[in-house]
Amino acid sequence: MHIHDLFVDRSKLVARIEQDQKARTKTEAGSSISVITSGSQSLETRNAIFMWFQLFIEVLLRMNHKSDDREEILNMCKNSYKGNKKEMKIIDDFEKNYKAENAIWWYTLESCFHKILNKALRVQDFDTLFALRFFIADIAKQIKDEHKKFIRTSANRHKIRVYRGQTISNDELELMKKSTGEFLSINSFLSTSHKRSVAVNFARTSHKTHENQRIIFEIEIDLHLQTKAFANIAPMSAIKTEDEVFIDHGWSVVSN
Repeated sequence: MHIHDLFVDRSKLVARIEQDQKARTKTEAGSSISVITSGSQSLETRNAIFMWFQLFIEVLLRMNHKSDDREEILNMCKNSYKGNKKEMKIIDDFEKNYKAENAIWWYTLESCFHKILNKALRVQDFDTLFALRFFIADIAKQIKDEHKKFIRTSANRHKIRVYRGQTISNDELELMKKSTGEFLSINSFLSTSHKRSVAVNFARTSHKTHENQRIIFEIEIDLHLQTKAFANIAPMSAIKTEDEVFIDHGWSVVSN
């Protein structure tokens, strides 16, 4: 057992426990990054699955969304978190106050909406994703809008470097070690930070077992290349301390 900090002030202890629990929620949600290797069968199979999934998401984004679409996600969350007073309060607040321009704030709140959406993207649960279609579309639009602002204000910069801390299975780690120069596909929205220390903290507070490993991803983004959207969402995030850069789903990056 490792002791990371000692606290005398009760309020500081509670705040640290809440912070660590949020980190565990992010890191233990499972890997949203997959390796596409150069072996012909693996490449064709994985690439076909990846492309089919991205096509499905694109269809959801292009659909006309009705005002009552949110009833599906509300009913889903109410059924999944029945009896959980904290989550039910958040669900009630969402039902009364949700606006499309605040979608990223709701996603970063680390509530049932974040958990259900992340899991559905990770395991490619088409039924759940269809129910969440308006939420996914609102998040994607907000990222794209913020991405345009970010590029305009970063004209003199060539690259940025962001970090993500999480746990991955031993098998995934071994595959990544053998896959230098291969593509990594990102299946879901990816939360990263300008600060390596934030990623380290997320990884450090994750639950390590004999079946998984803690890992830090360092991602370099060339601002002069046309890519899928990413944006600095610190001003609109529910968590103001992370200096967070949000990456849209469907990215492919090269492993080095």
